[in-house]
Amino acid sequence: MSKKTKIILSFIVVLVLLIGAIIYANKSYDNKNATPEVKTISKLDDPALVYASQYWAGLCGNGKGESGGCYDEIYLYKTGRLAIYSGFVKFGDIRKIDPTVEKNLGVAMVDQVIKKIKDSGVMAKDCPPQQIMDVGWDHQVTINGVKKSFHDVSSDCRDTFDEVDNFLNNAVETVSPTVGK
Repeated sequence: MSKKTKIILSFIVVLVLLIGAIIYANKSYDNKNATPEVKTISKLDDPALVYASQYWAGLCGNGKGESGGCYDEIYLYKTGRLAIYSGFVKFGDIRKIDPTVEKNLGVAMVDQVIKKIKDSGVMAKDCPPQQIMDVGWDHQVTINGVKKSFHDVSSDCRDTFDEVDNFLNNAVETVSPTVGK
């Protein structure tokens, strides 16, 4: 490998790490005033929260051909309330715009999610984090008062969360909206 190629690859790695750090740091910024928002932290501390899934990637594009990062967040509460936030963060822009979906899926749907998680055994698994450069996953599950957080887990544990995320995203399509777009 030539010296020029090594320099270019080093630059790309540093850029990806920087982009990931910027997106991760910007997760707590308000989309109107670019001021820290407390509700992102309090969402995870909400005693009614059953399931939270947060995903971010450092290299995404949008329909306008701009480069930046993207994120998806899913929050499911005991009442059946489901809130989904997703968006794109343009490089150099500290604001994020959240197209938000909120629906009431009902308690029966929450029970189905809890059953999927219990049946998977993920609450008893050791799911160590893996080192990833430009993408990240955080999950939090609270069942019967037991809260467990997962950070950048390997695919064997992440498969369970992907299944739950897909189940909830599909439920959005089949349940009539209560709030949101």
